[in-house]
Amino acid sequence: MAETRLVPAERARFYTVHGERRDGVDLRAARRDSLLPSLTEILRLVDDYGLRLWREHQLLLSGATTPRLPDEDDVAFCERVHQSASEERQAAAGRGIRWHRLLGQLVTSGVRPNAPADELPMLEPAFDWVETHLALGEQATSEHVVVNEDVGYAGTTDYCGVYLASDPSEPSPSPAVVDFKSQNVKLRTLKRGLAPDPSFYMRMVWQLAGYAMGLAPERERRLHISLIVSSNPDCPGVWPKIGAPDEVRHGERVVRRISLIWHELKGFGTAHDAATLRAELVELGELGELAPTGTPCLSDTNGVWTPVAVPYEAHA
Repeated sequence: MAETRLVPAERARFYTVHGERRDGVDLRAARRDSLLPSLTEILRLVDDYGLRLWREHQLLLSGATTPRLPDEDDVAFCERVHQSASEERQAAAGRGIRWHRLLGQLVTSGVRPNAPADELPMLEPAFDWVETHLALGEQATSEHVVVNEDVGYAGTTDYCGVYLASDPSEPSPSPAVVDFKSQNVKLRTLKRGLAPDPSFYMRMVWQLAGYAMGLAPERERRLHISLIVSSNPDCPGVWPKIGAPDEVRHGERVVRRISLIWHELKGFGTAHDAATLRAELVELGELGELAPTGTPCLSDTNGVWTPVAVPYEAHA
């Protein structure tokens, strides 16, 4: 007789409609208590290409650098390789949490916090950028919870406040939502020679759009800014990206669709039926779709998937 195994209940971060965070909640309890999933949770339905690529790289690197023990069989060796890669992932996650906390302290107090000596060279460019470009203290919030009951999710932003223009070519001071991203930025040979090559992904657009949608009614005039902070000591620096209007609209469409699908798959009630959702998307403009691969696409009347060029490149 086959052995029956109990599969642990899926657990994730949820919020109450009042913005109270509940971590490690299973789906049954979330349904019972009418909780809202986190924005990060619903976006997990779409492949996180950047994260997956990094994890695969860490696993391959661990396999190449982990010495094999005498008389060690393949299974034992692979388990040690996985463990080594897992430890690196946990270290990176811990660093990301720590950096977010330090940047949050700067945002709310306006005073630079004390950072670990070995991480300070990488954090100083981020501190400089935040102090130069963002209003701090009473004019800003960090770890601000946004709740979007209509679309059915909640989330916690890294920064809500005012973006301060530093030169005439940039937008004038404007309400902004900012998301901090630590990334192991590498030097690569580009058209302009050897230069840092930060990676911006469409998921960043979606995440910022989701946060801003929860900050209505001012979302239409908020700037969406992704700030990549390099965790590579050989290539320190920061790279901001302000979302263009077409990217913002695309992000809103995607978040609405993914939330609807998530609620259907998980058996949650949702405020949107298909007709309501379609009407809202029509108001936003051109209807977009997600292909099975997760690539931003348009579909024609015959159902043929046609890729859409959605530019998302860093600016100097």
